[in-house]
Amino acid sequence: MAKRKQKKDKNKFEYSNEIMGVLLILLSIIGILGYGRAGNFIRSFTVFLVGIAYFPLLIGFLVLGICLIVKRTSPKMVSRSSIGFYLILMAILTLLHLEYVKQDGSTKMIVETFNNVMEAFKSADFIKNCGGGMTGAVLAYVFNWAFSTDGIIIVVTLLILSSIRQINEYERGIKFTKGKFSSIMKPGWNIVLPIVQSFKKVDIRTKAVDVPEQDAITKDNVSVRINAVIYYKIFDASKAVLAVE
Repeated sequence: MAKRKQKKDKNKFEYSNEIMGVLLILLSIIGILGYGRAGNFIRSFTVFLVGIAYFPLLIGFLVLGICLIVKRTSPKMVSRSSIGFYLILMAILTLLHLEYVKQDGSTKMIVETFNNVMEAFKSADFIKNCGGGMTGAVLAYVFNWAFSTDGIIIVVTLLILSSIRQINEYERGIKFTKGKFSSIMKPGWNIVLPIVQSFKKVDIRTKAVDVPEQDAITKDNVSVRINAVIYYKIFDASKAVLAVE
């Protein structure tokens, strides 16, 4: 078994992540600048997916490509910690399509969005009429069917606000997904999925603890009074929560 695993590791191409990163960077730059037919196709395809949010999507591909080259490891696109991010993205695409919902929340909205996207393939002037793209159209239709127009605004806004948590520079957050440790939250705004995920803050600053005075007697029967101060600092936030009570 060990020999077979070694053979598989040898056969695996060593620079696959770097090549994928270079391709993502090239495609995203070509799509952002709209160079030639390839650039127009890339931009039109992202408009088809997310509408007017195509530019942030291409920037995301650019950042992903840089990460692949620098870190040389492919990130987990589907994980417990990324669920909240995808939900926020869905909420934003739904809000971008809110004007379509107000006009007509039926399946005609999806057809109209598709027609506008096809027009955007021919001219970039129609991109502003694409809302959240076909993804936003489908999500808006489902949300409108379930919650109505006013319900969409309330549900999506609460979803976004309730998923954002702030971790200060001197803190670290321990995220739990369905009660199990999933990741360490770094300083800044972090996404915590309501109900499914929870977190606990840990202060990593150096702390001083004053030890109460203690009376003692030395070997030569001299009474002394001892006072001390203990300094401690947390270096591993996860172990401080999971392994120490």
